[in-house]
Amino acid sequence: MISQIRFTYYFAINAALLTGYLAVATFRAFDSNGFAQKLRAGVKGIGDLGPFMSKNAGFAMLMGLIGVMFLLIIAYPATSFATGGGSLFPGGYTLAYVSGNQGMGSEWFDALTWLRDNTPDPQGTVVQKDFDYSAGTYEKAFNENGTWAKYPESAYGVMSWWDYGHIITYVAHRIPNANPFQAGILENSGTDGSARFFLATDEAEGYRNLQAMGSRYVMIDNAMATGKFYAITVWANDKGGWYTTSPLQLSQNVSVDIVRDSPKYENSMMSRLYYDDCNGLSHFRLIYESPGVYYVSTKLADLSAYAEGYPYVPFSEQTFEPSENYTEMYNRYIASVNPLPVGQGSIAKFLYDSRPPVKYVKTYEVVKGATIRGSAPAGSNVTASLPLSIGDHNFTYTQTAVTGADGTYAMIVPYPTDAMKGDGYSYDVTPRALYTIEYGETTKSVAVPEQAVMSGGSVDVA
Repeated sequence: MISQIRFTYYFAINAALLTGYLAVATFRAFDSNGFAQKLRAGVKGIGDLGPFMSKNAGFAMLMGLIGVMFLLIIAYPATSFATGGGSLFPGGYTLAYVSGNQGMGSEWFDALTWLRDNTPDPQGTVVQKDFDYSAGTYEKAFNENGTWAKYPESAYGVMSWWDYGHIITYVAHRIPNANPFQAGILENSGTDGSARFFLATDEAEGYRNLQAMGSRYVMIDNAMATGKFYAITVWANDKGGWYTTSPLQLSQNVSVDIVRDSPKYENSMMSRLYYDDCNGLSHFRLIYESPGVYYVSTKLADLSAYAEGYPYVPFSEQTFEPSENYTEMYNRYIASVNPLPVGQGSIAKFLYDSRPPVKYVKTYEVVKGATIRGSAPAGSNVTASLPLSIGDHNFTYTQTAVTGADGTYAMIVPYPTDAMKGDGYSYDVTPRALYTIEYGETTKSVAVPEQAVMSGGSVDVA
């Protein structure tokens, strides 16, 4: 539906311009200007109209016929009468209007409004004083030689899928890295861009991509991580390996193959940001979730179709009835990670492979990260953990490292232990304690200031 809406609003401009041109060209071809001049010269009052029309009856009828033709060809198809709206049956236009997507959802509007109000102005505070977004237009910045001027140092991009580029500009007043003009999807000979970033299975590659694109924030919605994910793989020409099959033992002698998310998908930046809240990442952190309900996506398998000769059990993507209660949705997620029968007395259909509960739109920041340094016995597995919360959603960030032969370790973390606030920004995620550092039987604590996260500083564990 959204693709048809996009086609319609882009096509409407061209159709209107070409229709206007056709109308003008048609009337010019029949010298309508000359007829109008004769009309003004020959008709000085109502009494002159009859003789004038009798003298020019043929041309007047031609102009009237052209007008009627334009009404039939151009105006009539745009009404519901053309599709039955004037009869007892509802018109196609009315049906399309009622059932169609009416624009951005409240979750996106809220997330973009929050981004506008809680992140630094990319133009800088000096420019902001005289800049009027409501004016609608502004002069492009060119150098004296006609080349594009560089963006100010304060400028940054917002990475999302290209579908959302225009609303990022319009509502958030921010620069999207990709937009419906299809810029930013694949850049730098296809090595960078939004498609490559969301499919990256290595954080270092994803981080490098965003550095090249000038991104500071990332926005993901539920559609991108589910239904639109396939479109992203098509754009990147990377459609293979996102699913895998594994056997499911139905009985002692019966086993079937079911389709699951593969490790490739679970390691993608899309999944690690949206479903894992950046757990284990060094340069990305969750900063906002849209209000409203939580969503849990799952797969619905149908064994009856499998009996017809499919190589694996067919499935469809499903979503549980959403709820504002995180605990309720988490319980549904846990119950349906492994096969959960639908109905009674049979396992003909079952839910499985559920993903964690998420808000519809989630926003992240790209940061340098603070380096936690310390010492432990050589070869020790060191874990740093930090409890965080946003609304009623509590989660824990963890990072790991292994000490070297010299007995030292270092790990980069994106979350501070104080408020996530700074010059021009204030975020909604709240740390609930200090970092806990664990190795062997040893437990320590360490504070990580926000300034160290933003500047790439270091913190030593005593």
